[in-house]
Amino acid sequence: MDSVANLSRRNWHSGTPHQKRNWQCVVATKKGKKNCPDSKGIEEKIIEDAFVKSYQLMCGDNKEVLSEFLNRMEASLSDKNSEKQLNKVEKSISSLEVKNKKLLDNLLDGTIDKSTYTEKKSELDADLKELYEQRQVLQNSVFLYT
Repeated sequence: MDSVANLSRRNWHSGTPHQKRNWQCVVATKKGKKNCPDSKGIEEKIIEDAFVKSYQLMCGDNKEVLSEFLNRMEASLSDKNSEKQLNKVEKSISSLEVKNKKLLDNLLDGTIDKSTYTEKKSELDADLKELYEQRQVLQNSVFLYT
């Protein structure tokens, strides 16, 4: 698999003496194997054993393994947090851009006068400038982690 996908737990041969629990790519399960041709079911026992072995490595006297694990977790969490913040900033930018358009429409319709328009436009532009700068910083941080 080239991209990251979620796995779902499935029972194979359910209700028979040969029943086993496997984990399989959700895309392959829902849309068919042609959409995820490299996907293979992984027995739950294999995943459990791998987890136990990883846990034993971290709990043992392996500071390098634990340090690497913590660094990866921190980077992953930071990346997710930056993405969430970037999405919030994008929504705020969109909202202010809509307000800017409505403000111009109000000026053109004669609903507001030019001085009110200029004052409000100046406030919106200042907020937008700050958000554009935040967006750039967040885009750079998300880019660094990907």
